[in-house]
Amino acid sequence: SPPALREAIHLLETDGLISVRRGNVGGAVVHLPSAERTAHMISMVLQTRSATPADVSGALLHLEPICAGMCAAREDRETEVVPYLEAAIRTQSEEFDNLSRYVPNARRFHEAVVSRCGNEPMILVIGSLELIWSAHESSVWSDEASPADPMNYNTMRAALRDHQRLLDAIRDGNETRAVRLAQAHLAA
Repeated sequence: SPPALREAIHLLETDGLISVRRGNVGGAVVHLPSAERTAHMISMVLQTRSATPADVSGALLHLEPICAGMCAAREDRETEVVPYLEAAIRTQSEEFDNLSRYVPNARRFHEAVVSRCGNEPMILVIGSLELIWSAHESSVWSDEASPADPMNYNTMRAALRDHQRLLDAIRDGNETRAVRLAQAHLAA
């Protein structure tokens, strides 16, 4: 019936799967499900289960190193992984002194490790957790902290070194070392 159809279209629109254009050239436009939408849904479920940012961080502590190992194991890592990680490190280095840019740039390295692992279910699930963590991290970090502060500067410099070491392990195809380095970096 028309009311049931309108309700179904409204539900699909609410879920971001379609958008409805009005007018004589209007109609429904179908959108593919996105990682952002998946992250939003996972975030709502986590909130109903009283999960904390520490829970998300803990999950990433165990899951992201798996993606690092998968990146190192890829036969096509020289073209499908390494250039993306190099670009993230390059941007991170170039904007090192700008704390408001450093944190998102460092986060892009982690997102690249996940997004280039080559396994779509891992990319979707872990990528969604990355998006949730990124939103939390962005709300915590501010540009009030100064990179000249030795603790921040040293922490940022150590993270950049860790990213380079992890890139080297992935480039070398050393899956075990990539997993170990990612675990140590995330634990730190």
